[in-house]
Amino acid sequence: MHELTLGKGHGLVVLDFDNFTTKAAREARDAAYADRKTPVLRDMYERALEAKAVSDRLLDACPWGHPFRNGEPEAALRWVEKTKWGDVRCKALVDWLPNNRPLERGIDFKSTGASANPEWWEKRQLFNLGYDISAAFHRRGYKALGLAHSCDYLWVIQEWNAPYACSIVGYADEELNKADDDVQTMIDVFAKCLHTNDWPGYDMEPWMAKRPKWLDSRQRISGDGHLSSEDIAMGL
Repeated sequence: MHELTLGKGHGLVVLDFDNFTTKAAREARDAAYADRKTPVLRDMYERALEAKAVSDRLLDACPWGHPFRNGEPEAALRWVEKTKWGDVRCKALVDWLPNNRPLERGIDFKSTGASANPEWWEKRQLFNLGYDISAAFHRRGYKALGLAHSCDYLWVIQEWNAPYACSIVGYADEELNKADDDVQTMIDVFAKCLHTNDWPGYDMEPWMAKRPKWLDSRQRISGDGHLSSEDIAMGL
């Protein structure tokens, strides 16, 4: 879906198999990987084409036009950050770099097997997966390369199951400033490690775990003295 939507990737190899359980299917899959391409089963490919048709129809109706038109897919950014410890070379690969300058917004595409509901995605994905950090990092690259003075950030999200619902989640420039403080800390720490060649890990003193309160409200042991099936599943 990512490659079809953006129009750039390593190349798809469509395989006429129902699954990868047969020897012939596995050999065809491995041959595609060896050629640095992405193998995809025919059924999955056809569903991805259906998803692209849905996203194109919905995104064409955006007030500013289809966000993945008039730009460069998978654009590489390279710049240097100055710190008190010395220079740090930075690079990023952005999904889409619009042609207009200065940039008004950065744009990423995310497909999901969960939900594209904007409110759910904000609560469950945006911060848990660090997308705010990557957006702030990309914005640094835009500014360093003179592509933007300031900009918002957008994620186009699409479910990979029919009916392939789409949504757009935005992150305003002032919100990115908050994430940028974390990015600055990361760059400073990395610069110090490079300068001193000291790469600290975790404290090797034992971390003493505590029994969570929610555990006391569950019946973990059944009447016959066995663990519940839920706890066994969690252990597996």
